[in-house]
Amino acid sequence: MKQKFYRIYLLVITLIMICGTIILESCTSSYNYSQQLINAIENDDYGLFDELLKQGKNLDSRPYVFDNDRVNMPPLHFACKEGKYVFVVKLVEAGANINNTDVWDGHTPLMVALGQNNESRVLIAEYLINNGADVAIISNDYSALDYAFTYNVVNYSESTEIIDFQLAMLLLNNGLSITDVRLGNVIFIAAKNNNKLMVKYLIEDLNVNIDVIDPTYGNSSLIWAVKNNCYNVVKYLLDNGANLDIKNNNGKTALDIAIEKNNIDILNLFN
Repeated sequence: MKQKFYRIYLLVITLIMICGTIILESCTSSYNYSQQLINAIENDDYGLFDELLKQGKNLDSRPYVFDNDRVNMPPLHFACKEGKYVFVVKLVEAGANINNTDVWDGHTPLMVALGQNNESRVLIAEYLINNGADVAIISNDYSALDYAFTYNVVNYSESTEIIDFQLAMLLLNNGLSITDVRLGNVIFIAAKNNNKLMVKYLIEDLNVNIDVIDPTYGNSSLIWAVKNNCYNVVKYLLDNGANLDIKNNNGKTALDIAIEKNNIDILNLFN
């Protein structure tokens, strides 16, 4: 009886080891394949990339088993990150999952594309949406609309402002609402990123209340703009009668914050 049990035990262990080996080899193959695709994208090696696609392997795997300091995202995410439009098209046409969220932060390729500051942002975003990208996916309480604005107000040029506005409008025209953002209204995102075009559109075209308060921090659009030194938005809001008496959850008004930050140009707007 013991001998029979021992034989069964060995058989089970052997089967487990065989299955584990097969799974490991399959995973390793997928990871290596993804790394090869990413290398080809990085080096703009279209010939190698096309040859790799012909292998018909998994296009949605990450190149590494564990997250580390290396870029660990599927090839389509990487192509979106690098602004490589041609590679994005090739991957989607080859069957890559356009709504893949298999990255550490749960971002979709569309979110990754929107979050970059390159010339291909609009082109890639339009292509992804036209080919089935789900604009309504939420990742860590953030929607695609949260990523439509460039988070770098120090070097926020007029051309970048226009591009961000175009991206936000693209998302709004494809089913997102102005409230589909983490702070509860896109006016706060636009205000704190110095996008006067969007703030103006929301107030003048969509009749958004200029003094609407965000439910998380109690900030008005004016307070958000002052906190982030967004001169153009602050000026527009003040010129259009924004309420100066609103206090946020910390009991501070826009002027209180302007004084704390000691931004002379913005302080002069309050005079």
